[in-house]
Amino acid sequence: MSIYSQFKANEDLETQGFALELIDDEGKKSTFILARAGGGNKKFTTALKAAMRPFAQMPDGQAKDRISEDRTIEVMAKHIVLAWENVIGKDGELIEYTPENCLKLLKDLPDLAEYLITQANTASHFLEVSREADAKG
Repeated sequence: MSIYSQFKANEDLETQGFALELIDDEGKKSTFILARAGGGNKKFTTALKAAMRPFAQMPDGQAKDRISEDRTIEVMAKHIVLAWENVIGKDGELIEYTPENCLKLLKDLPDLAEYLITQANTASHFLEVSREADAKG
């Protein structure tokens, strides 16, 4: 097997996303469709650069870090989390996927946002080799 076949990204997965399943303590499954944070997902890269540009000259510190986190979450809600199924809110009701609901969820649950961006940055989720292995079952 060549190094190319081991590390070639699947461009469709990078932009259309892969299904990440989370299972809660009661065994209920939520599924998030995540595009890649970077790589071939140029919409994300372009939007993140544009969101950060106004703050580039701001001195480093807590305010800049907070703004960076907020802007990253806003861009994530539009260009990384593409859809979801069976996401249940604190009231026990299903939360319909919309970019607005996604933004609220990620702001309310920063640990979830951190987990999802980590998964969206994990190259192995977007490789051709992974896709072929999944197809073989």
